[in-house]
Parts: sequence; C-alpha cells; structure tokens
Amino acid sequence: MYFNSPLELFWNVTSKCNLNCNFCLWGPELGIPAQLNHTQKLKILNQIIENKILKLYLTGGEPFC
Repeated sequence: MYFNSPLELFWNVTSKCNLNCNFCLWGPELGIPAQLNHTQKLKILNQIIENKILKLYLTGGEPFC
C-alpha cells in the first residue's frame, strides 16, 4: 500500500512559553514565530483536510503563559 501523505500529524499550535526546560525542542533561537495568524492557520487546516490526514495531535506551548 502506498501513501501520498502522512497518516498522523503533530501540530505545535504555539511555541509561546514562559518556561525554559532543557528537554524542550522549541526555543527563540530557532526563529519560529510564537503564533500563526488566522489566515496561516486556515491554510494549514485546509492542507490537512486535502491530504486526508487521519490523526491530528494539537500540542505546544505552555497553557498558563
């Protein structure tokens, strides 16, 4: 069986965080914006739908930030 797109996707919705954990993969030195704007989020969601991703994991950031 051949797949054209991934079956699962991990989407880090935000990298905004007030902690400085040693094990974290995200950080300001990576140059990743903390938030996407509404248009950017919709574009990503449409790509997820078009590619028929079976599982979507929403992660990222610190909820109390």
